[in-house]
Amino acid sequence: MTTSENEKAYMNEIAWSKLPQTITDATRVAQHLQIPYLWVDSMCILQDSRADKDQEISRLRQYFRGAYVTIIAASAKSSTEGFLGIRPSHSPRYSCETGTWYARSGLSYGSRQLHPLTLRNAIDGSTAGSAYGEEALASRRVYLRAAWMSLVSDYSGRKMTHARDKLVALAALAEEFAVVLSQYEPSLNPKYLAGFWEHDLLKSLLWHTVDTAKSPRPTMYLGPTWSWVSTNGRVVFPSDALHSEPWHCQLVSAVTSLATTVLPYGPVTAGEVRIVGLLKELVVTSMHGQIDRYRYLRLLDASRKAEVSGGLILDSLTEEIGASRKVCMLPLSWKYAFLTVDDWLCGIAVVPIGGNHYRRVGFIFTQDEWMFELDRQHDIVVI
Repeated sequence: MTTSENEKAYMNEIAWSKLPQTITDATRVAQHLQIPYLWVDSMCILQDSRADKDQEISRLRQYFRGAYVTIIAASAKSSTEGFLGIRPSHSPRYSCETGTWYARSGLSYGSRQLHPLTLRNAIDGSTAGSAYGEEALASRRVYLRAAWMSLVSDYSGRKMTHARDKLVALAALAEEFAVVLSQYEPSLNPKYLAGFWEHDLLKSLLWHTVDTAKSPRPTMYLGPTWSWVSTNGRVVFPSDALHSEPWHCQLVSAVTSLATTVLPYGPVTAGEVRIVGLLKELVVTSMHGQIDRYRYLRLLDASRKAEVSGGLILDSLTEEIGASRKVCMLPLSWKYAFLTVDDWLCGIAVVPIGGNHYRRVGFIFTQDEWMFELDRQHDIVVI
């Protein structure tokens, strides 16, 4: 890798013996394709310079979009393994791509989606991959928005070498999406907020985790609690999220603070959404009195002491909801086909942290609309 110490020497010459096998193999491929230049992140970015990393990451979209070809060494778990060699016997191609290390990794996720042509060396025999690019450009705006949710769901389940890079690895793809969204609706001016788009934010907030029991929240700050970025593990969205309307709620404002202005689609240091809506206090119960062993937790109406038809999916195993086991439901949308063919009132579960400020702890759903008949609207801020 390139650092401040060896930068000048590498500008003159890089000995083959200094290169890991995977980079050596990539160089040979480039030579055979008669491509004179090869861009490798670990070699072209000063690994000991935060400023250089931020600057180069901000250009990734240009690099991938302008590349003749992108080589993804899907069969190599590290840069020392290489990817050229005797290939296994041919096996039928399957549409699901979970067999290789790369298919499960968040590393360079944007590279696969952004470049015009990808040369993939996969041990499972795959030679081409589906991407959102051309299909998205030929589809309606709603498809693009659904594609982003699908992309987030896929990406969130991948492994990151460094958790702090969760938004960094997605930055170039988010930038490309902003360009495409603007093409379809020039007046939109898409605003990116910690993994979401402001124009779809209320609907996007209705994500929930899949493997709660295996995914504690990260110990370091990655994003506001209302964003999927603040959790570990895969998240999903209701299938008809983009086709339902807000239910007695309004997004007043949404802001995030960037870690660096060089990366407008990169990491954030803070974020909040201000929403005016109904708020119902509920008590969390469970089958055997334990709140951390079950994904779907039972609820009681705190004021009426009546059991609520519905449940709560905690965002993580380590959520703190206090000894009282009380949470507040902020309903966002009605008529989601969630869990069954029946309609559900869905929202986010929040707990107070002082004043009108709350933090999110989960996804919540119920069929008991009557709970909110006498409630007044609240102006709250979720951070």
